[in-house]
Amino acid sequence: TSQVLRIERGERLVVKNKWVPPPGFWISSVRGNGRLVMHRRSRCQTIDIIDHPRFGRLLLLDGDLQIAEKDAHLYNRALVDPLRTVRPRRVLILGGGDGGVLYETLKLNPTEVIVVDIDRAVIAAANKYLLSVCHHAFSDRRVKVVIGDATKYLARRHRVDAVIYDLTAFPEMLVGLKREQFLIKILRGIRRTLMPGGQLTFQCGSA
Repeated sequence: TSQVLRIERGERLVVKNKWVPPPGFWISSVRGNGRLVMHRRSRCQTIDIIDHPRFGRLLLLDGDLQIAEKDAHLYNRALVDPLRTVRPRRVLILGGGDGGVLYETLKLNPTEVIVVDIDRAVIAAANKYLLSVCHHAFSDRRVKVVIGDATKYLARRHRVDAVIYDLTAFPEMLVGLKREQFLIKILRGIRRTLMPGGQLTFQCGSA
């Protein structure tokens, strides 16, 4: 049997009668509930930015919701807060083209933050339409932006104090690998890249 509970994004989930949510969520389309601000097909994916009456600016990549202006700060802090106790000097962000995680990371006062994103067009869109999320973080002198495949960047054996994994839900689709191959490759690369005692925070989605 299946059980369905309809909730609004950000609404508190109240569990009744021992109802257990399934290991995954389906997000209904937001296209019909907002004004299209930008639509572009980059070399990697389709980029949409929508003004939603409840959630503010939304970023969608290939129709998949990435970030919402209203609660972006909660997502970004969840990825960055575990690093506050160690105060890393060099931080590597994998993905993160909307700039929100970068903005939170800069609050740790690192000496350098490297952002590796496969799509330059996403960063350009964030700088133009999502300033409430990225806050001009890409212009900070401590930031180095690398446009390219995260797995290939990790293969160059850089050394950092912390890695923040902020890739999309299915990044393997952009580089032509099977999911298991991609995860093995990128996790091995992260292990080589982290300094001894380094930390990893991970956006891992559902089970």
